Amino acid sequence: MGKSKIMGSAKASRRKSRKKASLIQARRKKEFLYRGYTLEELLAMSFEEVLGLMPSRARRTYLRGLNYEQQLLFDNLKNAEAGEVVRTHRKDVPIIPQFVGKTVSIYDGKEFKEFEIKP
Repeated sequence: MGKSKIMGSAKASRRKSRKKASLIQARRKKEFLYRGYTLEELLAMSFEEVLGLMPSRARRTYLRGLNYEQQLLFDNLKNAEAGEVVRTHRKDVPIIPQFVGKTVSIYDGKEFKEFEIKP
């Protein structure tokens, strides 16, 4: 005779075991990479090396030179402390790795909105 009690198909039991295993594992945080480099490696590079990795529009912006307001924002962001908020009207300054972790308050025409620069 065969089994008296049928438990379900093999496919269903495999699915059940996968689901059980997935609940046990903790979700790993994905490591940030930019063109194959970690944030620490990018911070260790010189400004010229980082420019070589950037898209052409951002690279060209820095190579041709920033105007007065862009340069002011660039300097303020570079020199800002961890908790300090930098207020600006400029939205067109390309982000470099040294800006990550800084907080910027950008004017949208009506009010200032705070943003944290993340990788």
